[in-house]
Amino acid sequence: GDALITKCDYNTEDRDNVTLGGFAITDEMCVNYIHYFPATDLEVCKSAISDQALSTYFNYMKEWEGQKTSPRQGISDNYKAIQWNKMRVQLLRD
Repeated sequence: GDALITKCDYNTEDRDNVTLGGFAITDEMCVNYIHYFPATDLEVCKSAISDQALSTYFNYMKEWEGQKTSPRQGISDNYKAIQWNKMRVQLLRD
């Protein structure tokens, strides 16, 4: 089959806090409009991180790095609870 790969560069390293994905002007987003033929039933195509992977990451940050993450908080609140530094940013980037 065919494959289509897109890459978006969005540098927010100058911000003091985490940048979340979303539709606000302050959020990170990458939107592609693609026209194709013949038509299919595909309405949307997106990527996401599994809930289990996020849970594991936030638990690690709490247990091993003393961050104020919690399974009772939402994803956005957990990301915002982490004290970000260059090392943590680099580890997620890699």
